[in-house]
Amino acid sequence: MSYCPDCGCKMYNGVCSNCHEDLIIFDECLEYGIEMSEEFLESVDECRERQKEYAQREDVKRAIGKQ
Repeated sequence: MSYCPDCGCKMYNGVCSNCHEDLIIFDECLEYGIEMSEEFLESVDECRERQKEYAQREDVKRAIGKQ
């Protein structure tokens, strides 16, 4: 199990369940066919960009075992 070096929460496929919560909620909404607002979708896009930067950090790579 991988844990976020920033907050200590569990990570799933390099996504922290706390720091990148919008991405997890987005996946759940897609899975269950729940409509999402434009504001939320914009927030998801911003979160994706933060997650890309996050995934390039050395401490994160160590946490998910990619180093």
